[in-house]
Amino acid sequence: MVTTSQRQSFTFDSHVQGIPCQVEVTDFISVRGSYSHNAPSDVDYHGYTDYDYTILDRKGYPAKWLERKLTALDRERIESEIFQEATNG
Repeated sequence: MVTTSQRQSFTFDSHVQGIPCQVEVTDFISVRGSYSHNAPSDVDYHGYTDYDYTILDRKGYPAKWLERKLTALDRERIESEIFQEATNG
């Protein structure tokens, strides 16, 4: 049995390098793997999560300048927050 979690769009508060911002997730889909040897592909076997997001300023406008400040740790934290918001929100 394959379980899918899907939310089309959501926004939540976060920060980049200590600067408050919002994260707008425009698409989110998470498919749990079947772990069946009869799965049509390795992606179906293991499952996957896919999402697109944009960093917004506090007023809700796209903030490219803030995206350029993202560090690897910021990206990792935000990606974790996205998953938490999508599955618990």
